[in-house]
Amino acid sequence: MNLIDIYIQEVTRRLPEKSRADIALELKSTIEDMLPDDYNEEDIKEALSKLGNPAALAAGYRDQPMHLIGPRYFDVYISLLKMILPIAAAVSLISLAAEFIFNFNRDEAIINMILELVMLFNHP
Repeated sequence: MNLIDIYIQEVTRRLPEKSRADIALELKSTIEDMLPDDYNEEDIKEALSKLGNPAALAAGYRDQPMHLIGPRYFDVYISLLKMILPIAAAVSLISLAAEFIFNFNRDEAIINMILELVMLFNHP
């Protein structure tokens, strides 16, 4: 396989099955039009670099948007995150504290409990 075929394969594998063949032919024709008559490996690399990343090119051929949250719902999404994340952190902290309180062994020193809490919050 040459570079052109590899590039076309990388683009088309990200597309729906039904449109792969047509887009592959179109893309091959476009690349051949970009190349001079007596092209070499460097000319091919230059032409493919002008086309850009195969994933980005494939996204341009797709009929559907490639994002989970569009501009219409982005503000609502951020507002919900700002509301839910502190609540989730508080619930986690309360449940962690309750676990240490109710499962506290008298043999453990309080410093061990504090160190475990610090380690839990500092661990990614």
